[in-house]
Amino acid sequence: MLVRPTDYANVFFTPEEIGAKIDEWTGDKLWIYNNDYGMEANSVINDVKAHIEKHHTDFVIIDNLMSLDLSQVRGEKYDRQSVIALTIASMAKQYNVHIHFVCHPRKPSGFLRKADIAGTADLTNAADNVFMMHRVNNDFKRYASDFFAQTYAEGFFGFSNVMEVMKNRDLGIEDELIGMYFEISSKRLLNTPGETKAYKWDDFQLQKAQVLADEDNPFLQ
Repeated sequence: MLVRPTDYANVFFTPEEIGAKIDEWTGDKLWIYNNDYGMEANSVINDVKAHIEKHHTDFVIIDNLMSLDLSQVRGEKYDRQSVIALTIASMAKQYNVHIHFVCHPRKPSGFLRKADIAGTADLTNAADNVFMMHRVNNDFKRYASDFFAQTYAEGFFGFSNVMEVMKNRDLGIEDELIGMYFEISSKRLLNTPGETKAYKWDDFQLQKAQVLADEDNPFLQ
């Protein structure tokens, strides 16, 4: 087991020997910004640009809008948010990278929609893709049928979480729901209950995956 339970309910930890393997594998793949450098928006964006240029980064997560200090950005509150959203969108195109910009919603009064995102409409207008993460709780079950056919919405009640594709500029997809299962021990979102992904640092799962692959290949002796 890659994580171990503690004496506290739903609290798990990664053993040192597993953590060392993960650290070694992610050493030149995963970089985490040091918040001690400050959260001034222009500084963060310039640091991200420099990192992309130096390390040829292809995927960036900026989490989240409300954590950024926009005081040095020109304009009023929503004008500043628009500038940052458009700057990030431009940066993604300039460097041909995927940038996920996390924006939290206001306190919901119903089923979450794009208008519930706290901030200017440019946050979603500037983005090529907009995804909304839903928890399948009582509010989801109560309000989902206000926006989706009831039979369609009910098909997702058995999941723990649902990702909604609200906007996809390339394919024109919108209002598409994708059900997932949250695994408490690993804090991963899974496609199926008990799903196991074999990472290169996970020797046991890689060996098991290879055995299954060999068994499914009729040309292997």
